[in-house]
Amino acid sequence: MGMSDQKKTLYKFYRCVCNGEDQFIGSLMEKRKSPERITYASIMNGVKLLTSKDIFEERIYFVRVEI
Repeated sequence: MGMSDQKKTLYKFYRCVCNGEDQFIGSLMEKRKSPERITYASIMNGVKLLTSKDIFEERIYFVRVEI
């Protein structure tokens, strides 16, 4: 299997909006090779790179996408 055949994981982050469509914040590619280091908390720490503290304290969720 070549390098281009390997699946990569992308996390798409969204903010829950009560009276409307959820807002897309941004996406981050998973860089860690060791699966045991990938946790919910470590993924959510990544979203801090994309948002301000005010937005991060609101309801944020992610969708994991294999590409």
